Amino acid sequence: MADWQKIVVKVGTSTIVDLDGQIKYPVVNRLAQTLSTLQKEGHQVLLVTSGAMGVALNQMNLHQRPKEIPKQQALAAIEPLFDQGAIPIINENDVIAVDELDHQHSFGDNDRLAALVAKQIQADGLIILSDVDALYTANPNIDQNAKPIHRVEEITETIWLSATGSTSGLGTGGMSTKLAAADLTMKYGQKMALVNRNNPANILAVIAGEEIGTLFEE
Repeated sequence: MADWQKIVVKVGTSTIVDLDGQIKYPVVNRLAQTLSTLQKEGHQVLLVTSGAMGVALNQMNLHQRPKEIPKQQALAAIEPLFDQGAIPIINENDVIAVDELDHQHSFGDNDRLAALVAKQIQADGLIILSDVDALYTANPNIDQNAKPIHRVEEITETIWLSATGSTSGLGTGGMSTKLAAADLTMKYGQKMALVNRNNPANILAVIAGEEIGTLFEE
């Protein structure tokens, strides 16, 4: 666990909000417990999260994202499920950055943002919770021979070609953005782990050195 003292954890919209716009309270609770456990054990934890507006839409009984940027900003400010003041939370489309809200001047995606944040704070590693168990040799949804890749030391052309899109109705990411984040992270001399989102305790397994998901490290 000594190798993962300062950690950036990234979760996507589909991790905390389902396709019907309902908040996944059990997942949110387990995530909060996991991050709190890490902090109590002396780790420094920063959370990069999508879903601020996805959560707010549910809280405000709205069925679709408003078009007016001020209303989007207001929704992004409603994060009572996460923002307890103890663990920093970062999200690009927050209440002060408006450029990306028109979807024409986007900074990027939150996977890339997480990698840049990890570099900026000199984190020991980045852990991304995704809708897949690991990086596979092919799309496991359509190829029964697809095998999980548990360790990647270089993002090769073959690995890029194996990347599969996996997006939710509210999210914007996919496997390609995860690989781009991993590529950046390794270039910065850091490591990144990709694990399944359904059990946030996978974060603890990564830190304990278990072979779970995919570890990207040169």
